[in-house]
Amino acid sequence: YTAQWPPTTYAVAYNAYGGPLPKGKKMAAQKMVYGKASPVKKVLKGYTYKKGSDGYMTLTGFTGRDTTLTTPAKIGKVKVRRIGDNCFRGNVWIKKVIVSGGVSQIGDYAFEACGMMKGITLPNTVKIIGDAAFSGCAQMKYCEMPDSVTSIGTGAFLYCIRLGSVD
Repeated sequence: YTAQWPPTTYAVAYNAYGGPLPKGKKMAAQKMVYGKASPVKKVLKGYTYKKGSDGYMTLTGFTGRDTTLTTPAKIGKVKVRRIGDNCFRGNVWIKKVIVSGGVSQIGDYAFEACGMMKGITLPNTVKIIGDAAFSGCAQMKYCEMPDSVTSIGTGAFLYCIRLGSVD
């Protein structure tokens, strides 16, 4: 569901002393624009997302408490191509993640400090892993990484002290 806050508000006419206008005096309400509200986040099964200028979806966050996640391959009819910067950052519930096929990029800090995450499986469509993408995932034991990955950002696995294998 999407809600929208109207960006315009009308003022009620009062005199300089804060009281109502004298009887018989009229003053048109003045249109005052306070600025547009920030866009409402769209949510599907706990995932927040946005449509990029390329026409594909980017996951921007997760509000659920699921411990095992499979990211959506599509939202509506639109393919998910990116897990955005900070998407799951600091999530204390996640233990295992399976990234759906079609995702080509894991953003900067996407899973940073997911302290309970034990492992992640990436599809063969992933090409880019951002800076510090998994940094601080102290419980992470494995990362199933395909040969399609061509770029791994700085500190992507920093402080993954239990990481035993990256296949």
